[in-house]
Amino acid sequence: MRRTLFIRSEGRIWVPRPSSWLGGWARHSWLKRHFGKDAPLSIACPETWADLVVSGQPVKILVEQSNKFREEDYKKPLDNPT
Repeated sequence: MRRTLFIRSEGRIWVPRPSSWLGGWARHSWLKRHFGKDAPLSIACPETWADLVVSGQPVKILVEQSNKFREEDYKKPLDNPT
């Protein structure tokens, strides 16, 4: 199973910056399989990602399982569960 966070904003699909160049390249190819080869994909630096989240843009999770894609709503973990 593969998954990544993303945000749709201002006609673009934003994903957080990857931890490695090779991982980012593989993820980009994977995202193009779901969103299409001409999809407007952008990589957000940590500051841009934080700005998108704080601005209230809905965060989604793209999941591929058994060669099927689905988009899920991201639910922030509770900061202080009781």
